[in-house]
Amino acid sequence: MVRAAREHAALVGLAARVTVLAGDVHALPLGDGCIDLVVSRGSLMFWEDLPRAFAELYRVLAPGGLAVCGGGLGPPEIREGICREMALRDARWRNGVPAPRPGTDPDRHAVALRAAGIPDWNITREDTGHWIALRKPA
Repeated sequence: MVRAAREHAALVGLAARVTVLAGDVHALPLGDGCIDLVVSRGSLMFWEDLPRAFAELYRVLAPGGLAVCGGGLGPPEIREGICREMALRDARWRNGVPAPRPGTDPDRHAVALRAAGIPDWNITREDTGHWIALRKPA
């Protein structure tokens, strides 16, 4: 995913402005307030301590910074490809997408955002999943 993100940034002319980082969301190797934009898609289900993870994202955001985290399988064409591939690998996927893992639903994320003390956040629910946006005041 890191390679794909770097390649996409280069493709759209943003390679000089984007840093792709793979790390533990619970302990990011970054200073306080140094990031303008954080984007994470498809990792929420692996976060072990949601309040700690959200607090860590908030810590690294610069004033006016934005973090956007997504859950779900993406738009229909991507979702269909994921489902086909996963059905080959895991029998639980042969009848469609399995039930979400416990704790990955938007309501649980709202509880975790409150527990992390994040003052400004929004969850947008879509047919394909949900997006969480949190912003640090300027």
